[in-house]
This record gives sequence, C-alpha cells and structure tokens, in this order.
Amino acid sequence: MKVKLHHYLHIKEQIRNSVTKQRAETHKKFLISEGRYKCLETRLVFDIAYMADLTRFVCDNIYSYADDSHLKTAYRRACLELGLL
Repeated sequence: MKVKLHHYLHIKEQIRNSVTKQRAETHKKFLISEGRYKCLETRLVFDIAYMADLTRFVCDNIYSYADDSHLKTAYRRACLELGLL
C-alpha cells in the first residue's frame, strides 16, 4: 500500500468515528437497488470515505504522492478491518 502509515491511520480513524456498520449496509443496499456503479466495492469504499469527510484531507495530504488506485486499497483495507465490508 502506497499510502503512508500515518495517513492510513487517520483515514481509518475518521471512518471509525463517522460510519457505522448499519449505515454502510444501508448504503450498499441503496447502491444495489440504484445500479449505477461499475464495481460495487469500489463505489462503496469511496462513498464511505466521502461519508467520513475525508475529501479535503486526501486532497491536501495524499494526492501529492498517491492516486485513486492506492486510495482504493487503503479505503478497502480500513473498511475490512472495521467490519464495514
């Protein structure tokens, strides 16, 4: 994972403090019913990051050295560790 450890830990903590398992499950059901995604998991982890208000943090701190593929890995790992996927 290219995202620096201290940035990853911040991402994980923000998600932990902002998104419950119930909220993630409800959103996943909504996405499935809407059907507007290419990859459900990718859409879900990026939406969870948005719910956790990580957009500004990512733009200010991570996009200078990593891209969306690296963020997807970090978001997915955090969501798995937190039991949201």
